[in-house]
Amino acid sequence: MPLMLGQPIERDEDSIPIVRGFARGFLEDLRVKLPWYLTDITDAVHMKSITTVLYIFWGALANAVAFGAVLEGGTEGAMGATETLMATATLGMLYPLLCGQPLTVMGATGPIAAYIIALRSLGNAIDANFLPLYAWSGLFLSVYLFIGSMFSLSNVIRLVTRFTEELFSVLISVIFIYQACRYFVAQLLAVPSVSDSSVVENITEALKANETNITFTEDELMDLDVVIESGVRAAAAKASLFVGILTFLIATSIRGCRNAAFFNQWIRNRVADFAPVIAIILGLAVSWIWISAFGTDMDFLTFASGGIWQTTTGRSWIVDLSDINAAGIGLSAVGGLFAFIVIFFDQNITVRLVNAKGHRLKKGFGYDMDMMALCICTAFLSITGCPWMVSATVPSLNHCRSLCFFGSEQSNAEEDDTKERERRLEEESTKALQKLRNLVDLSAAAEAGEADANVESELKGNGMKRQMSHAELVRAVHQ
Repeated sequence: MPLMLGQPIERDEDSIPIVRGFARGFLEDLRVKLPWYLTDITDAVHMKSITTVLYIFWGALANAVAFGAVLEGGTEGAMGATETLMATATLGMLYPLLCGQPLTVMGATGPIAAYIIALRSLGNAIDANFLPLYAWSGLFLSVYLFIGSMFSLSNVIRLVTRFTEELFSVLISVIFIYQACRYFVAQLLAVPSVSDSSVVENITEALKANETNITFTEDELMDLDVVIESGVRAAAAKASLFVGILTFLIATSIRGCRNAAFFNQWIRNRVADFAPVIAIILGLAVSWIWISAFGTDMDFLTFASGGIWQTTTGRSWIVDLSDINAAGIGLSAVGGLFAFIVIFFDQNITVRLVNAKGHRLKKGFGYDMDMMALCICTAFLSITGCPWMVSATVPSLNHCRSLCFFGSEQSNAEEDDTKERERRLEEESTKALQKLRNLVDLSAAAEAGEADANVESELKGNGMKRQMSHAELVRAVHQ
């Protein structure tokens, strides 16, 4: 089929065969999506887009920080928040320009983070440097993604049932919740315990007695340091837990105001769209107030001395691909294949959820274009030593929700057009009923042989002087 660009083409996903020839699916995606390409940019000029940009920004930032911290610990600093933020920002601009479904939001996910950490463990087992091993695995992964795009392997996802899709969504959501809870639990468990309570009692008694010279042994001084550190860490853990719960409650409460009784529906929808942004800003404000008032030391995101432009360890942004042995390259080929399986399902199930018929999207789908865009982005991330990313389930679905229009949010043009049509229909209906009434009156008068005064005047107005038949009366009504 030749590649012809013109009017947008509609197609049914269920009618597409699962097995297709080389590049046929990719070329068909181009035919479907390219006519919409310009509108994907021009449609962004809308109030909904402003709220969505702010919402997705904070969501992507929080996701990058969370998984960046996980990767930094699992890879011993080879990857961290800096690399995750850089990958999120780069792919956030590059992927939507290349893919078939720009509504999906790229980000690190739990399965990919776990796989990267496992890959490092395998590299240590064969004495291979992690970053070259990771880069080669990513390049092999890109080759597999290219093959998957050319042969439309994404169509296999159609065999996945709705139950599996929803189960996958729940799994990803649970991973996010687990990572959040894990952070607070780790904060509480990091509080050192005091083995000897007599030190605390001695300090308390000395302070009560207003003694100026207090003598401690070396062991007591070490225990004293533990007591001080325990108090500092306990205060920080409690403050972090309080701010986290407060932020969550604020976000959920503001999100729920969409169906409240205050203001009109437009204002409530705008406020609900900004719920995460408002919650995060208020949470940060509470954190700074808490620090200023009580001097509590809370955890904040840390970067290298060079800022976001410098990697976590200060290495170069380009990975040395030659710093690996033959066993490492062989492992990377296998590792890239397993990574393809993880990313294939993670990516395509998310895109399928976004393209669900319940979302009533107008511009169609492009699974093979998505795979090709992911192939290019994965190669770039692998060479730079940044974590691989896919279409994150939770941010992508939230992105769709933040851009959706509710029943009360119809555009003014549609509303005015509807009202104008209603007025025209009302007027035409009134005229038709009036003519029907005249017809009934005239017909009854003709059959009874009576000439109503109003009817006679109407007939005289039409230039008719004699008694008229039934057919002539009908024609007179419609003149």
